[in-house]
Amino acid sequence: MSTRKPRKPPPRTGKAVSDRGSAAAKTGARARRPATSDRPEPLPPDAESWPLVRAVAPVPDIWRATGLGTAGVVRRRPDGRLACAFFTIHLLAGGLQLAFGKLDGTPQETDELVDGIRGQIPPMAESPIEQAALHAWGAFALSELDGPPFPPEMREQYLALMPRPTGSMRALRDALIGPGGPTPTDLMEFIAAHPMSDDVPEDQEILILTEMTFDVSSPRSAAARLRSAEPTFTRQDDGEFVWTRPYPKGHWSPFASLGARQVLGSVHIVGDALVAEAKALSMAAKLAATLKDLLGDSIRLRSTRWTGASDLLRKPRSSRS
Repeated sequence: MSTRKPRKPPPRTGKAVSDRGSAAAKTGARARRPATSDRPEPLPPDAESWPLVRAVAPVPDIWRATGLGTAGVVRRRPDGRLACAFFTIHLLAGGLQLAFGKLDGTPQETDELVDGIRGQIPPMAESPIEQAALHAWGAFALSELDGPPFPPEMREQYLALMPRPTGSMRALRDALIGPGGPTPTDLMEFIAAHPMSDDVPEDQEILILTEMTFDVSSPRSAAARLRSAEPTFTRQDDGEFVWTRPYPKGHWSPFASLGARQVLGSVHIVGDALVAEAKALSMAAKLAATLKDLLGDSIRLRSTRWTGASDLLRKPRSSRS
């Protein structure tokens, strides 16, 4: 595992935060742990040309709505074993957060690694290697240009498996978050206006009310599938569905010990639109991924509205993409 160098956090500023409530691996922009001490030797220069087994990149709809996703690559080594590397990305938190992988493993070990952490990392989907590389190298460049450098093994082991797109570090960054790239301009403008400082604890993030509107091909079928997914989605008297999960172990809420479920967001269908809401970008990404798993290609992102905590303290104002 490879993360950023430790960085002393500044004093607390009282910024509103929202508990992400997940067991996700520590994020790199604010990670306190250095890379593993027993790291293997750097991969050979031709590692990026080893036979490709598969590549993954952030799910396009979820990326456009939240700026979260995971890129990755699995390659076959000359000895027949597998090498894999995955990169978790969170634009609000500064770009590339964490790299992890197994550089010498069997297919079963590789599958176990991915399956064991899939629920703890931002969503990903099968993709062309070019899309995976654009996100991994773009997020790396974004973080490197705006923060302390990563440990050497980030390049030597993990990014060594991912072909580097042409261009300077700034060009790599701009290919990801600049005009014409996969990231909406409105999302980057909102993030710039609502930065998440280093003093926010690693398992929390700032409050960003996220409203995602999806086109739905069959509203009646979508409603039926949501009903079938109870208690994950529980229908209310007004027709709205509440998105819930069991409280995480050790949660502070008194309801946790009573067997109640934690409310994370909501979903409702209006005409030919499905509207999903959550209180933080990371939770919005999880909600969108859950809906995609349940409803598949029958939903496609139409627009997203973001509202920050500071926006709630003044005249209502939000950004939409």
